[in-house]
Amino acid sequence: RTRQTGAFFAAIKGFNDLTDIIGTHLLKSELCYAGQVYAYTLASFNTDKAIKYLENYLNYYLLQPDLWFDQREVLQALTYLDGMNNTNLARKHADNWFTFIENKPNWNKNISTDFIESQLKFIEKVKNKL
Repeated sequence: RTRQTGAFFAAIKGFNDLTDIIGTHLLKSELCYAGQVYAYTLASFNTDKAIKYLENYLNYYLLQPDLWFDQREVLQALTYLDGMNNTNLARKHADNWFTFIENKPNWNKNISTDFIESQLKFIEKVKNKL
């Protein structure tokens, strides 16, 4: 939980200089549940480097059908950033996403940005109180 908390506060404080540390931890996928916070933190940074980490994650982990980690959350983060930046980066991962979830009947195929949007709104609310 310490890594999750650290990433959360990095998002609140806008510590973009921690992008490489957070991105590396995302790619390593060492801890349960931390990847979601890393993905959302990188999305809050909204920099080219942060986006590259999200894409690198998807490029690797969507091709690993036996590794059920944070693929959905990372794709949500990239989809959210597409909306913010008027880009279409998530689309190139669609085929790999559908292939990845083929043997996962309880996984929803649709990618919604509702949860990440609520999380980033909460981060903004905390920022504004500091």
